Amino acid sequence: MKKFFQRPASKRPLAFIQTEPRFSEPNEAEKTWMAGHLPLAADLGVEVADIAQIVSLYELILQSWRYFPAENPSDPTVSVNALGTVFGEHLVRRTMMRGVMATDEYGTELAVHDSATSTLIYPPNAVAKRWTAGESGAIRSTWFRASTGDSAQKSMTSLFTLS
Repeated sequence: MKKFFQRPASKRPLAFIQTEPRFSEPNEAEKTWMAGHLPLAADLGVEVADIAQIVSLYELILQSWRYFPAENPSDPTVSVNALGTVFGEHLVRRTMMRGVMATDEYGTELAVHDSATSTLIYPPNAVAKRWTAGESGAIRSTWFRASTGDSAQKSMTSLFTLS
């Protein structure tokens, strides 16, 4: 009789084996990609240094996207990437975090990292998850906490660290 729930030879299921991300500086193409997303905010009068304006931009774009006709949906990828890039740039300017490319077994993504606290955030991915869930309103206070003061590390780690 075949056992369906037999443990693998390594005694650990492969799904639980994760490697620590490796960090590198963004290359020129990645820097160009990031820089190309920042004008979305600037064109709408949003200052990267102002988290309230960034959150309002997120809310505005999310609401606009929600009301597109169902028969002609738009692809939110550019908006999500732009918002994530703007949010990441805000964190780099307001905290001790720095922009990096983080590579692990799942691929390479734009991230912000604080080596002193081991905090790692993937801003475009964090925005994408909240966008997909349709989160609005409550995200405002969390983003404020993430960009200011001593509670930044705790709130960013709990809300924006993605597994």
